[in-house]
Amino acid sequence: MKIIHLSDLHIGIRLHNYDLKEEQRHVFRQIIQYASEEQPDAVVIAGDIYDKSVPSAEAVDLFDEFITELRSVREDMPVMVISGNHDSAQRLDCFRNILKDENIYMVGIPPEKKGEHIECVTLCDEFGPVHFYLLPFVKPASVRNLVGENVTSYDEAVHLLLEQEEINQQERNVLVSHQFFVKDKESAGEIERAETEVYTVGNIDSITTDCLEPFDYVALGHIHKPMKAGRETVRYCGTPMAYSLSEEGQKKGILMVTLGEKEKEAEIQMLPLNPLRKIRTERGSLEEVLAVPSDDYVWISLTDKTDIDISDMQIRLWEAFPHLLGVRNENTIDLAVEDLQWEQLQREDVFDLFMKFCKDLDEEEQEIIKDVIHTVKGVM
Repeated sequence: MKIIHLSDLHIGIRLHNYDLKEEQRHVFRQIIQYASEEQPDAVVIAGDIYDKSVPSAEAVDLFDEFITELRSVREDMPVMVISGNHDSAQRLDCFRNILKDENIYMVGIPPEKKGEHIECVTLCDEFGPVHFYLLPFVKPASVRNLVGENVTSYDEAVHLLLEQEEINQQERNVLVSHQFFVKDKESAGEIERAETEVYTVGNIDSITTDCLEPFDYVALGHIHKPMKAGRETVRYCGTPMAYSLSEEGQKKGILMVTLGEKEKEAEIQMLPLNPLRKIRTERGSLEEVLAVPSDDYVWISLTDKTDIDISDMQIRLWEAFPHLLGVRNENTIDLAVEDLQWEQLQREDVFDLFMKFCKDLDEEEQEIIKDVIHTVKGVM
C-alpha cells in the first residue's frame, strides 16, 4: 500500500509581511503532480492545515483548490486530514460525517467523551487490511471527561487515548498524529526547532514514543524539519517549504511510504519539493551583495567597515532584492534594520502583530483582543 504523507501546510502564513500564497500554490502543484505519477492508495495530511485558527477567505480558497485538484487525480483515493495546534479543531471538524461519503476524512476534534474512540479508517490491499488511526492535536484538558481523571500532561493524555484503543497488532496499523514526540524526555531539548513552531516552557508538550509500538508507520506533523522520532518508521515529513530563516538550507519534501506485508518494515522515500523562491542569507560588502541580485527572500549581512549612506543603501537593496527580509551590518549595531523593519511594521495589521507574540490564545480570547484594539483605535 502506497501512502503520501505531508503536514504543516500553514496556509495563510506570512513571511516578514510577505504573502506566501503564490509560493504555496507552487509547491501544492508539485504535490499534485507526484500524486498523479505515484497513484497512492491514500494521502494523509498530519495537521496545521492553516497558520491561524481563523483563516482568511483566501487561505480557505487555496486549501479548497488543493483538495479539489488532489481528488481529481483519482476520485476514489482517500484523503485523511487531522487538525494541528494552529488549526481550529471545530472548524476543521465541520461536515466530518458528510465528507466520509466522499472518501475525505477531516478529523478536527479528538475523542473527548466516554465511549468515543480515535477515528479509524480501514483500507485493504493484497496483504489484507491497513488501519489508519487519525488523532488530531491533543491537549491534556480535552481528555479529562473521557478518562474521568485529572490529566495534567500531554504525555499522559496521548498515552491514555492510545491505550483505550483495541489495536490488532496482527494486522498493519498507521497512526496520523500532530504532537511533539521524542524518544525520551531528556532528548526533547536537543531537537532543532524552527522559528515558526510553537514552543512550550520546559518542553512540557513532549510525548515519549513508547506508546507508538503498535504502529507499523507513524505519520507525524508539528516539527517543521524532516526527521525521525526514535525508529525509522516514526517520521516527521516537515513543512512543504521553508517558512522562516531558521529553515535556510533544509531540503523540503513529502514522504512516499510503501507498506508491504506485516512482517516487513515500511519503505520510505522523500519526494523533493522545489520552492518558487528560496529563503536565504547573503553576506558580503554592499557592492559585493549588489552584484548578485535575486528574487529570493534574502536577509543581507553586510561586512562594510566604512560608513554607508543608509537612504541610498535602502533604495539600491530594494531594487536588487524585491523580497528583502532585512539588513544588518556586522560591524555596527543593526544598521538599517530598524528602518527597514519599521517600514514593514507600519504596513502590518496590529492584531496580526499581537498574535505573533501571543500565539496560544483561543478564539474567545482573540475576539477580546480585537475588541480592545478597535476601541483604542477609535479613541486615538
